Amino acid sequence: MKNEVIYFIKKVRNLIKDNKYVFDDKDYGNDKTYDMILLEHFGITPNEAISHIKTLNYHLWVNDEKPDYLKDSNAFVFNKRVNNVEAYIKLEIEENKYGELLVIWSFHKDK
Repeated sequence: MKNEVIYFIKKVRNLIKDNKYVFDDKDYGNDKTYDMILLEHFGITPNEAISHIKTLNYHLWVNDEKPDYLKDSNAFVFNKRVNNVEAYIKLEIEENKYGELLVIWSFHKDK
């Protein structure tokens, strides 16, 4: 699994360099955008979050037990301290008609 995670991180960095990433637009039920969540939880902007994602490494990877509805997901989960708060970061590389795209499913305070 180590090689898979290292390869995934390399692809993540390349996609970020090529500006091929999006923050998932979840409905948090409280009209909060990712800008607001990142600022509230960590005191950072989305660009600063991307900088943190670029520094992820194998040792920050978490073998996350996926619920049944996510068993087919190729998402990888990482935990990283951001401004003294443990962050839960879930990333996935999706394929579409334009090529690969990094989807940032989660970047929030870990529970």
